[in-house]
Amino acid sequence: MKKSLLAIAGVAVLALIALGTLSGVAAAHSCPDRAQDTALLTIKTLRMWSQPIRWRGCDLANGPIWDPYYQVRPGQGKTMVIDAHDVTSVPGYGAHGPFYRLHLIRPGDLATIRWHGVTRTYRFVTKPFAEWQCNSKSASIDPRRYTHQLICFPNNRPIKDWSVEGFYIRCCWPRYTDYKFLYERAVLIKTQPSP
Repeated sequence: MKKSLLAIAGVAVLALIALGTLSGVAAAHSCPDRAQDTALLTIKTLRMWSQPIRWRGCDLANGPIWDPYYQVRPGQGKTMVIDAHDVTSVPGYGAHGPFYRLHLIRPGDLATIRWHGVTRTYRFVTKPFAEWQCNSKSASIDPRRYTHQLICFPNNRPIKDWSVEGFYIRCCWPRYTDYKFLYERAVLIKTQPSP
């Protein structure tokens, strides 16, 4: 019983750190450059062409990242999650973040991920939708999240593992808040060798 309570507490602290990092309110710290096997993301609707998907939460200041709690990558046939800022300024994206135009994506829009010599094309299949970041609305809007007085258990219910490879992209929502995540989902439609 004691071990399971410690495990739950550990998960809760990790969830709080992840949400704080994604929302940009975590303590600022450096994210040293590190050679990494990088995937390249292109989403024309978002005006993104061959942008690296990085691996660490601190890399949100540089662009999109693989969500640290979803370890699936292209070619594994499962659901992936990619996070990025919307309004927080990121170099190379103007005065905003990579997913600033996420609300403009519509079903049928395309995205590609180039990784390990393969280009995979994905089609967006939903309209953008928003869900609370925490398991409840009251926890999502409670300012004690940022002073570590309240633990925010992440609301991962919107992310489902479908029977086809795909990904969710998400950013904080509404603009200039971090109460919710705005989501969009895409599914794999084509695989080909990268040029």
